[in-house]
Amino acid sequence: MIPRENLPAIFKIVSDTELQLTALLGYKAKLKIENMGQIVSKKEMDKYLIQKLVCDEFGFSWKDIRSFNRRRDIVEARRSYCWLATTILGETLVQVGKDIDRDHTSVIHLRDSCRDLMTIDFALRDHVEDIKTKFYENIN
Repeated sequence: MIPRENLPAIFKIVSDTELQLTALLGYKAKLKIENMGQIVSKKEMDKYLIQKLVCDEFGFSWKDIRSFNRRRDIVEARRSYCWLATTILGETLVQVGKDIDRDHTSVIHLRDSCRDLMTIDFALRDHVEDIKTKFYENIN
């Protein structure tokens, strides 16, 4: 089994290779990795995909999102991850908390504040909807 901390690097290599192939071929290239499910469960792959999409959408590294930085834009990305991981993937609050180095009660607060803010903050809602769309495109 591949160590968990190496997966983001593997996904980055695959993503970069897809971009290079797309530029070379002139149309969108999609790599299919055979037997990846034997290395990592589908749920883990989906979780890493959401992490990658959140990082790409907000322009931060996963290290930034996990940090204890309280800058609004970083907290917004962290909120979005909590909401997406609990609603789309059905991850437990404890597991999401481990992903972002927080307690499960922090995850509850982040998830609920994201849900509430999406009703009035259209930019946040657009970010989350873009991530959801890209997620469903990538898993099909």
